Amino acid sequence: MVDEQKTTLNDVKNEWFLNYSSNSSNIAKIFKIEYKKYVKSPTSYDGEKFDFGTLLNNCKGMQPQLIPYSALTEIIFKNDMTIQSIQDKEIGESNFAVIIENRFEQYLVKEYGIEQQPRSGNEEQVPFDAIEKELYQDKIEENKNEIIISYKIFEHLKLAISQKEGLYEKQTTEIKDLTNSIEQTKEKYENMTSNYISILGIFAAILMTAFGGIQSFTSIYQNNSFPLDDSLLIACIGFIGIILLIFLLMNSIAKLTGKKLDSKTSNKWYVRHPTLINSLILLSTIIGVIIIWKIINNPENVNLFYILFLLPLVYFIVMSVWFNKEKKKWYFLWLW
Repeated sequence: MVDEQKTTLNDVKNEWFLNYSSNSSNIAKIFKIEYKKYVKSPTSYDGEKFDFGTLLNNCKGMQPQLIPYSALTEIIFKNDMTIQSIQDKEIGESNFAVIIENRFEQYLVKEYGIEQQPRSGNEEQVPFDAIEKELYQDKIEENKNEIIISYKIFEHLKLAISQKEGLYEKQTTEIKDLTNSIEQTKEKYENMTSNYISILGIFAAILMTAFGGIQSFTSIYQNNSFPLDDSLLIACIGFIGIILLIFLLMNSIAKLTGKKLDSKTSNKWYVRHPTLINSLILLSTIIGVIIIWKIINNPENVNLFYILFLLPLVYFIVMSVWFNKEKKKWYFLWLW
């Protein structure tokens, strides 16, 4: 029987480059130190002291799928910049990954780059940043796997920071909405007591108006010495006053409670309140009939100067038409 080849799990992990625990911890530690420096002073951080040599050594032999993504994500989410830096759109945490990546490429050029021969005095001197630096291909390919893993780490950092910024913006919006809601609720609660007192006072005024009006009419007609037409005239004028006063008080309650008395939707107050306007029309019609009746039955007492009493009516009609124009931003008796 042929002996089967035996091995241990540790040997398998070493052979397959799966023993990455210590390397992962070292990589996470490197980025944790640098990221803390960045969030502490994002405007002055330049990544100049980043140890890329140690980073590449710890990436040696590591499979790309075994990069410590969770540890790197935890570093990004657990370390925050100050509120002022976060709110500054020109800073941003994503700059960290960009700075590190740029410094890494400068490191590669420095380590694997071919020294440029000095140009002759007649040739135009080109700045270093403006030329494409040549690299030793064989030399850089020896560390191909480590460099690929480093770039994958940079891309993951960009992704984690992007997710963090998106989550921050979403939470900021939700917090603002919640704060506004709390402030509105607090304002309503603070005004609730005063509104209740106002509503009770207005209800008391309505009751006093209604019962006071009834009591007034009772007093007037208790020893009635007026003719029927005068009695009806006084009653109609009194009812108009009571109706208007009650309506104004009810409108005040509606404003305090955030409700509306409107029966219909319209820009014109008399369309929105048909009950009120119909009551006024009915009572004013009765008043007009009584006045005409008195003029017909007492022609000898009619004087041309009585026409002056029509001026207030004309004034009322003109002002009502003017303030109820569609192009106006406010309307006659806007409280209604």
